[in-house]
Amino acid sequence: MILRELTILDEDRFRKYIKDWSDEKIVPSNNTPSRYESFEEMITILALDKTTKDAHWIPAMTLFLFHDDEILGSVNIRFKLNTHLEKIGGHIGYGVNPSYRGNGYGNFMVREALKYLNSHNVFEVLLTCDEDNYASKKIILNAGGVESKDYGHDGKVTKRFFINNERPKDRF
Repeated sequence: MILRELTILDEDRFRKYIKDWSDEKIVPSNNTPSRYESFEEMITILALDKTTKDAHWIPAMTLFLFHDDEILGSVNIRFKLNTHLEKIGGHIGYGVNPSYRGNGYGNFMVREALKYLNSHNVFEVLLTCDEDNYASKKIILNAGGVESKDYGHDGKVTKRFFINNERPKDRF
């Protein structure tokens, strides 16, 4: 398994990955093809998320989990949060292709995302999930998530969890 950014050569794999989502909402949402004019534009914009600097910019990177030439899932890693992401979204947004759920891929992507955040000095990590998303809640708890105050909106509840992502202190 490898977690990496998309390239122009991944278009067919990406289209298969998206097709497998069928009528489900694609997570993370920045993978939704209808947000872009083309696959090339999506790759460009996802790459710019790491470097663009304007008033609304959130530094982030999106990585895709590949295995045997297929995309199994993706993770959006946000190095800072805005007001909206502090309520809904958090530092890590991830999704596993419906065909591959239940195999630990979500756990793997969250663990790897935590490493990226740690290397960027993000030590208090917020993750969120819908109240009824028990699989995501289990992944967050497995990663060390501690439940915080829920966020209620539009008749829904978003569960919020914090993970202490600090490197262990040297004992000597």
